[in-house]
Amino acid sequence: FQQRMERMLFILRITMPKTELWSWEQDEFWKHFFTKTEMSVLMDISDEIYRHKEYAKAVQLLERMYSYYVRKNVAQEFHYKITLLIVARLTSALLRCKEYEKAITYIEQGINISFKCCNQSLVGGLVNNWADALEQLGQKKKALELYRLAYYYDKLMESGYAQVSKASYENLLGRKVDWD
Repeated sequence: FQQRMERMLFILRITMPKTELWSWEQDEFWKHFFTKTEMSVLMDISDEIYRHKEYAKAVQLLERMYSYYVRKNVAQEFHYKITLLIVARLTSALLRCKEYEKAITYIEQGINISFKCCNQSLVGGLVNNWADALEQLGQKKKALELYRLAYYYDKLMESGYAQVSKASYENLLGRKVDWD
């Protein structure tokens, strides 16, 4: 874990030489104008943190990344892919941290960005995360509706995640369903 993190931070230090003395956890770091490559490296860092099960720290980084895009008024049409990946990963990390209401807020923003930018490839996953949050909040009926919606959306988009939504639906319902 530490070696992979050091390699990614090394890459950032090459492209951001003046930031050697601070880290992404400090406000000064976010005054830099980031390239897509630098944001991708930050995304890789967040993934590594998440895989290391440091979900709160992953949330912190992903929220800073998302806030950067919002604050800098970065045109979503040109950066929608990375923005949607940030939102998708952020909502997953928020669910792990049991921050369900906050996750729903980001999910709604992600869905709006998806439709605004005409790229709905992650909508099914976001809807599935929404259902997960509602399930944890005790809203079983609405969660079942959203799991089913996520399933059919993923089938339509051929994203490969339909079975995850179906399994969640069946788990919550307590029985198998035949949707295929």
